[in-house]
Amino acid sequence: MVTEGEKTEPQYINEFLRLQGAANVKVEPTGLDPRGVVEKAIQMKKEANVTGAKTSRPHVWAVFDRDEHSRFELAQQLARSNGIHIATSNPCFELWAVFHYQDHAAPLTAKECQRLLEDLCDGYRADRGKLFRDEAAIRDNYDGAVALHRNAGPRCLKAPRVLAAASSGRAPGPQVRNQVVVAAGQRPGAEAPDDQRNQA
Repeated sequence: MVTEGEKTEPQYINEFLRLQGAANVKVEPTGLDPRGVVEKAIQMKKEANVTGAKTSRPHVWAVFDRDEHSRFELAQQLARSNGIHIATSNPCFELWAVFHYQDHAAPLTAKECQRLLEDLCDGYRADRGKLFRDEAAIRDNYDGAVALHRNAGPRCLKAPRVLAAASSGRAPGPQVRNQVVVAAGQRPGAEAPDDQRNQA
């Protein structure tokens, strides 16, 4: 899994995988924009093919936010054309973290979402590293977050199954496809082609 974020996403994903006992998943933070994340994922996939690396999960995921990125759609197209699975968040990954504490039904910007998470999670500070260090929330509230996410209806596409698929070593099935967290009230639009979009 190649992530845009250097802190929040890899920290959360690594903690989730640790709690699941999934040691065979590598998380590579980049700090790049979506296209850069996808390019890094393509590079990693090529390197794995050249070295003949064999894993139980030969899939590479690119994880990035919608935010205000101008190359978002280009990144999605590049990923699809190179066999890279994508997991996007709209507006940002922090929305998924918010679901570990409460539902959220109103549209919000990435900054608003980060401020909301600051209020909910003692260890998270957007201006000081954006670390989501709440093992108890990840361990104890994951199922609740999944339920809130599912009940969000058309405003959310199913995101948490990317973690379940990755941690189990299974290739994602047709129902997993593109994993997206979409802010309330925002249309998913063309975030993935019909063969990758997860219908909520």
